[in-house]
Amino acid sequence: MFPFIAGSITNLTDARYFSAWGAAWIGFCFDPASPDYISPEKALEIKGWLHGPRYLGEFGNQDADNVAGIASFVGLEALEMPIDRIVLSPEIRHLPLFVRVSGQESDTELAGLPDSVEGLLVDPQQLRDPGKLLRSLAQRAPVWLEGLTETEGIQGWLGNYPAAGLHLRGGAELQTGLKLYDGLDTIMEMLETWPVEPGQP
Repeated sequence: MFPFIAGSITNLTDARYFSAWGAAWIGFCFDPASPDYISPEKALEIKGWLHGPRYLGEFGNQDADNVAGIASFVGLEALEMPIDRIVLSPEIRHLPLFVRVSGQESDTELAGLPDSVEGLLVDPQQLRDPGKLLRSLAQRAPVWLEGLTETEGIQGWLGNYPAAGLHLRGGAELQTGLKLYDGLDTIMEMLETWPVEPGQP
């Protein structure tokens, strides 16, 4: 299975779906300003029903103590933060870090990334020169592509540019326990047979 993160999970239906497909990471958004926010208590409840994936927390403009407290409470195994809001207290400096970038960062900003960076999350559709920028970013850390929702488009990006994984997103249920996954099923089937390059997770 080509590695993927299932991010912004807010319900058990999504969590079970992505877990069954072999998600490398299940992500919960703990940024109160985000529409995808989930309480630490609800995330911990969902986590208790799953087996297999690892768990990361998505954070925004939050202080280091708040991030560390949530990470400890939920039992997070990685953190996700935008490059301009990285806050790491001593208690969580050991956790792998996924950093969201725009592709417009300076060499100085990228050179200052912590050693714990596990991957860079970037939407390739927003890049002016994706070939050059994705290859440049891949020299800093593994690149995980996000913002892609169509199977053919994903195949094109994965086939032509360096990527260690894919970042997909959860969504709202139609009603509790009910959701349609027709489009995602096609993506999952494609990722199931997509070749994993040596050195990838």
